[in-house]
Amino acid sequence: MPTPDQAYTKLLKSLIQVLAEGKLRAQQAVERERVATYHEVGRLIDTHLLSNSSAGYGEKLFDSLGEDLGIAVNLLREGHNLYRWHPIFHA
Repeated sequence: MPTPDQAYTKLLKSLIQVLAEGKLRAQQAVERERVATYHEVGRLIDTHLLSNSSAGYGEKLFDSLGEDLGIAVNLLREGHNLYRWHPIFHA
């Protein structure tokens, strides 16, 4: 039979492992949701561009959206590129 100190050490190791695994799963879930969100952002922008295309409109659109949403223009472009390169997304 383990001593109380050994039992505590075993419990501590188990808790450390469970907490680390939970933290990793949470980080992975956040990353999956982030990618899915930007994929959807890209889809919406692409659909809008296809139905409202004119010379130079795309440049103005990204700049306006970035300013109005408070999001870096490069993130909007990356989301758009993500959708264009991977139109079917599996989360």
